[in-house]
Amino acid sequence: MNPVSIERLEAFTPVSKLEDSVYGPQESAFRQEHIISQLDGMSVQQAIENKRLFILDCHDTYLPFLNSINANPDRKAYATRTIFFLTKLETLKPIAIELSLPPMNPYTPTKRVITSPVDATTCWQWQLAKAHVCSNDSGARELIQHWLRTHACMEPFIIAARRNLSSLFSTKESSMEITSFAYRNWRFDMESLPADLIRRGIAESDPTEPHGIKLLIQDYPYANNGLLIWSAIERLVKDYVNFYYPDLIHIRSDPELNAWYYESINVGHADLRHETWWPKLLTPEDLVSILTTLIWISSAQHAALNFGQYHYGAYVPVRPPYMRRLVPNEEDPDYPTDEEYLGDRKDLSTWKGNPEITEAFNRFSMEMRKIEKEIERRNNDPKLRNRCGAGVSPYQLLVPSSEPGVSCRGVPNSISI
Repeated sequence: MNPVSIERLEAFTPVSKLEDSVYGPQESAFRQEHIISQLDGMSVQQAIENKRLFILDCHDTYLPFLNSINANPDRKAYATRTIFFLTKLETLKPIAIELSLPPMNPYTPTKRVITSPVDATTCWQWQLAKAHVCSNDSGARELIQHWLRTHACMEPFIIAARRNLSSLFSTKESSMEITSFAYRNWRFDMESLPADLIRRGIAESDPTEPHGIKLLIQDYPYANNGLLIWSAIERLVKDYVNFYYPDLIHIRSDPELNAWYYESINVGHADLRHETWWPKLLTPEDLVSILTTLIWISSAQHAALNFGQYHYGAYVPVRPPYMRRLVPNEEDPDYPTDEEYLGDRKDLSTWKGNPEITEAFNRFSMEMRKIEKEIERRNNDPKLRNRCGAGVSPYQLLVPSSEPGVSCRGVPNSISI
């Protein structure tokens, strides 16, 4: 449900970035004795050097807001960290969980570590600790990865497009605080799929690989499937940009395009406008990179973060407590229209584009169909243990198309659902 938060652990122990005078010691409570028995005979340093340790770190996201959350008698939360070990079977095994609370007094520990169980009591502790991790991860997915990184951060680009481009170019009380806090670390240049995978230590640059990066978890369905779609989107954008903007003169002489990008940064992201990481828009290659990232976020990235809620997270509309309206009839104004997916257009004859662009879209559509067949083949490959086998659900969130109804698959053309 949240495939974009896990990172490779590059140093032991993890360290917080929060101010220690306010939030307590920055160093984690994890110690080598907590995990050494789970590392297949390796030392902790060897496991790090062999790129076998990973972490899901919600500590800094939650700790500043725990007093507010826990003041409610019906809601309790920790700030959690979880260490995973990449096994010989290429699966991730949780081996230790840290549960943190805000500092109370110098005599009360604020951090505790729960490790794999050895008896009935520690088994229940382990299950409860994992439940708190899932709760943290669910909140971070909805507030940060889903709401902030796909919806909120796309709005300035959409608003700026409507203002500058002509019609020819078409957790309750603490929730807003948490997303605002996380937004300080948001970077547009890290939002492309390859850059995000490298930033999190899940992949390394490798020009010999098909997509220019090497995955360190060989069967990481979100990344494996996503890179297929990312590359297809990038090829379509290149075809489009190279047709209309064959050189940098065309980029610099388009006032609408430059006004759109200027407003997206300086007005839409005013508090981050002076950051040096904003990509420049000077060449066709720059425009390809920017547009590919925007399309990825608002289509495939959103699909991977939004549509897993039903399959992995007990999708609420399946069990609604009550209904507010009748089912609309076909002639009613709010009758829902069919969804369009990547590579799909209900009536291509109404598209007024140039023949070359229409042909580029047709090639894109054919590539989407090939990608779908390839993903289905992978989902049926018994060698890929994270998506095939007894008790393992096939990963379908990035299968490009979907049949009608809630299907846990399909990549719509829009984040509007």
